[in-house]
Amino acid sequence: MAVIDEKIRRVRGLLEEHNLAAAAFSTQANFAWLTGGADNHVGLATELGGSTAVVTRERAFVVCDNIEEPRMREEELWDLGLDVISYPWWEGGLQERITALVGTDEWGSDVPLPDRICIEPLMYPLRAALTEEEVENYRTLGKIAGIVVQEVADRLEVGQTEHEVAGMLSLLLMSQGVIPQTILVAADDRIIRFRHPVPTDKRIEKMCLISCGARWKGLICSLTRIVHFGKSSAELIARHQAACAVDAALMAHTVPGVTVGEAFRAGLKAYEEQGYPEEWKLHHQGGPTGYKAREFRATADRPEVIAPFQAFAWNPTVTGAKSEDTILAMEPHPEVLTITPDWPLRKVQGPAGPVFRPGILVK
Repeated sequence: MAVIDEKIRRVRGLLEEHNLAAAAFSTQANFAWLTGGADNHVGLATELGGSTAVVTRERAFVVCDNIEEPRMREEELWDLGLDVISYPWWEGGLQERITALVGTDEWGSDVPLPDRICIEPLMYPLRAALTEEEVENYRTLGKIAGIVVQEVADRLEVGQTEHEVAGMLSLLLMSQGVIPQTILVAADDRIIRFRHPVPTDKRIEKMCLISCGARWKGLICSLTRIVHFGKSSAELIARHQAACAVDAALMAHTVPGVTVGEAFRAGLKAYEEQGYPEEWKLHHQGGPTGYKAREFRATADRPEVIAPFQAFAWNPTVTGAKSEDTILAMEPHPEVLTITPDWPLRKVQGPAGPVFRPGILVK
């Protein structure tokens, strides 16, 4: 497959640059990236997968125990042309096996191992530029995630618990083969009190915030929406408007050739223009995404240059309000992936003119 060939080409460039014989990829993110979306996860509460992909200067293959081998062969790698080399689960010794297969111990790993170079810090440039196939996968995922969040919002009722809302979201995502990577739900005052509101048994009285990170074929989409029962207060509307304006400024500067730091500074300027100059200090603003929820948290001094079709998820907050979608960096402006077709839109002034951002859904 062309996408696999391109990824192997990028990895071999890394091997040449750093004088390595091979690179081993055991994290779910890198395994999916290398294979064009194959899934090596067993447990969700870990970055590690149950199979390891290895790229040398001459070949590429997957190493796993005999438990994982049948699924790897039959469901994940059957059409990729990658050999699957297995070993008895009770024997272990993955590191030693990779050394034997590579023929030297001069190989790197994306997870820390004794006496091995950790190549994870070198992987960001390789993952940043998405292929055409990845862009199409992202568009599919964004549409699914957006529609699912909208359906959950439409089903919300006063008296439901945050756990029930999270359960609905998980069910609707999983029913379409999408993994809930992150689910944050806040009812009423918890929206104001906590920037990362993991769901609790608190019941909805007047409003609810839903934040979702959804993973499919390794790619991750993030979005946030707010639902209010009855008329919203003027203060909430003003704060949400400000968060949307900051988001619009960040998005407007998320174009190829601009540095991440430049885009971040545009967001800081927007916070000040909206009358909330200190709010950015209360929560990170997001940054580049893709096979990780965030590759790193953007700051004013980040020198990385935004690549064409690179994915970003900004998430500015003003206490009690948040604006978040996943976008692709394009000229003349980014493409929003996490569409919610029937969601009410709010018009805000961006650096290049009016921009429409998801508003508060009033029920």
